[in-house]
Amino acid sequence: MIRHRVSEAQLREAIDEVAPTWRQRAEIRTDQHLEENTYTGKSPSWSEIKPVYMNVQHDKCAYCERPLEDEKYGKLECDVEHFRPKNTVPAWPSPALAAERDLSYEFPTGAPLPGGYYGLAHSPNNYAVACKPCNTPLKHNYFPIEGQRVRGGRREVDEYDEERALLPFPLGERGTKPQTVIGFEGLAAVTRYRSGRRHRMGRVTIDFFDLNGREALLRQRAQVIEGLWFALLVRDDPGSSNSAIAQRVIDNAKRTDQPHTNCARAFIAEYERDPAHARALAEEIIDYLESGSG
Repeated sequence: MIRHRVSEAQLREAIDEVAPTWRQRAEIRTDQHLEENTYTGKSPSWSEIKPVYMNVQHDKCAYCERPLEDEKYGKLECDVEHFRPKNTVPAWPSPALAAERDLSYEFPTGAPLPGGYYGLAHSPNNYAVACKPCNTPLKHNYFPIEGQRVRGGRREVDEYDEERALLPFPLGERGTKPQTVIGFEGLAAVTRYRSGRRHRMGRVTIDFFDLNGREALLRQRAQVIEGLWFALLVRDDPGSSNSAIAQRVIDNAKRTDQPHTNCARAFIAEYERDPAHARALAEEIIDYLESGSG
């Protein structure tokens, strides 16, 4: 998970270009939500502006960083996801989920919210594009927080800050950047802090999106690191004539528009800090790929 930078002005401009009347229709619908104290229907559809978010996110999932197809086909494998759900929010984790995945926390993760965050149902600042696994079975209508729920009848996302969300928002300029709370040790997503609010955010986010339990993600990260490992070796080989090309491979892997950027950056940083440890991680990862896991 990583932050995708886009200003509110840029987002508005992009939406107006794709669907010129969408924001006006969304304001009218939001007025209706607030008047009736409930989500009253999906028109205008957020799918109209899905290409905007796919472009901002460089055609990858906002949460797990897996690559998606481009706009022509990628719209079929991802959803415009409501960060704060528009309908009733259940408590997370549910008892069944907690038992299934052995989830237990010594801090609160939020009471249910009947009716959900209906005031944000048509807020462009409450959207991100998520792959089907992240959106449907994992994100669903859940939204963990460590504070008290704010009733859903507010239309601006910053009016909910007092809830102290336990998930970082992956777009824009507000709040905690995902990469400041989540790092990587080889393939494994890890919390960057040992205690405090950022530790809690990192821990919940990793569990929430099952970032360490999805074989497809682990294999994709393994392939990224395998390529990086050999590029780093080539770059630092005094006898290599391909050092410049290898550096380009490394630089490309660090770009936000590449799959699993956070994981790639973490491995490069570990190599620069402790090459021996990076080698051990790389050997484990190559063994993993050879084993055919996943």
